[in-house]
Amino acid sequence: MSNKNKKNNRNKGSLPLHSLIQNLIKVHKPNFNLSNIELGGELLLLLGSEFIKNFLATGAALTIPGGLSMGKMAKNRDNFLELLNDLSLENWRKNRSLKQLQDNKLIKKRKNNFYLTKKGFQKSFFVLANNLAIKIPKKWDGKWRIVIFDLPKDYAGNRNFLRRRLIVLGFVQIQKSVWAFPFPCEKEVRFIIELSKAKRYTHFLIGSIDNDKEFIKIFAKIFSKQFQKYIKEKSF
Repeated sequence: MSNKNKKNNRNKGSLPLHSLIQNLIKVHKPNFNLSNIELGGELLLLLGSEFIKNFLATGAALTIPGGLSMGKMAKNRDNFLELLNDLSLENWRKNRSLKQLQDNKLIKKRKNNFYLTKKGFQKSFFVLANNLAIKIPKKWDGKWRIVIFDLPKDYAGNRNFLRRRLIVLGFVQIQKSVWAFPFPCEKEVRFIIELSKAKRYTHFLIGSIDNDKEFIKIFAKIFSKQFQKYIKEKSF
């Protein structure tokens, strides 16, 4: 079978990407953190009533910056401008972002309120998927979260996507196509594995790593409090 036919078979009957993201959020309920997102157009997309309504139905967790909360978003989900007033953002930046979203046909104005267009609703889920976040516990439990994948050559794009997402989440490569992270992250990892359409070729494991001193050193530089006990034990 040619590579072209293989790709066609993989994509045949597949969901649109925004629908896939939405379904995966419902299934895995990963954590999202928008604290580092730029207070502008991307954040405003996530305030659209259609997005809020659909996100709340997933049951996933979302951290919002700028004085907002999921409670406020749920209460005012049909009043975009009300949510906008709660956002700690200068008026000129709000107006500029609104204009950019309108120019890009991501939102539309109707009866003194703004609404997501179909394109904007789809885009909002892409923005969200770029802001996965792993909740860091107070201390490490001594277990490693390990992702192993071996994708065929014609899945190069999927492999690169998966690898980039693991790096963004904080994983470290310990061998070729073997990546590790110290804290619980199964929901987030399974989300990106399925989003990359690599589930068939990928394994997620929780366990120990022989001679893990070097990896503990790497993560201890970032999470010194969580690794305090192990730093003392291993005499770093």
